[in-house]
Amino acid sequence: MFTHAQKEEAKDDIAHKSRHAADAIRNGTRRVKDDVSNDIGESVDAVKEDLQDIARTAGRHFRAMANSTEENMAAKIRDNPLQSNLISLAIGVAVGAFLIRR
Repeated sequence: MFTHAQKEEAKDDIAHKSRHAADAIRNGTRRVKDDVSNDIGESVDAVKEDLQDIARTAGRHFRAMANSTEENMAAKIRDNPLQSNLISLAIGVAVGAFLIRR
């Protein structure tokens, strides 16, 4: 059988190996967490950049569309001044009548 000293030595050896295994698991878990965090951070940054590009593109399209609409309206007003004034007068009367009723 084992002597008391051998049992104590085996017990200390098991405790040491257990601590070593726990440290290795902790370190491995920390590395995995750091890797995942980095990957997620990079993915978030990429999505953020894509959304900024989409927003810039949409803004350019919207400005171009607004400018085009403004130019078209200005051209129609120049081409048809009487009709434009009559439409403005009708809108003014309608808004005035609506406000008076309130």
